[in-house]
Amino acid sequence: HARKNATALESKCLRIYFGIRNRCNNPKNPAFHNYGGRGIKVLWESYESFLSDMGLPPDSRHSIERIEVNGNYEAGNCKWMPLSDQPGNRRDTLWVSLNGEKLCLRKAASIAGVAYHKAYYYFVRKQPIGGGIEYLS
Repeated sequence: HARKNATALESKCLRIYFGIRNRCNNPKNPAFHNYGGRGIKVLWESYESFLSDMGLPPDSRHSIERIEVNGNYEAGNCKWMPLSDQPGNRRDTLWVSLNGEKLCLRKAASIAGVAYHKAYYYFVRKQPIGGGIEYLS
């Protein structure tokens, strides 16, 4: 059973590697304008070098994440992150503070027990959101 899981993670890792290469290098890829079109590059020359730096994802619920959203895909700027946490690292992420911690609005709303659509409604209107969520200055 452990070998089956390793094989599944190896396949996932391979798909991720070729996916990021395609987004950054193929102008016909629908997401190219968000990656290669913005100058983001994949600095791993081969899948083997990618795997050597990154290792396999911890499990099937992880994907690659660039730490600096405008940076390249390279060692030191990438990590494995749970898919559920990735929406917080986008250029259009809405940032707030909850108990002094900077969080994306979706995560803060979830922690504070505030429905996201309600938090978003108040956020864009610059009205008090509730649940201890505060605007960042």
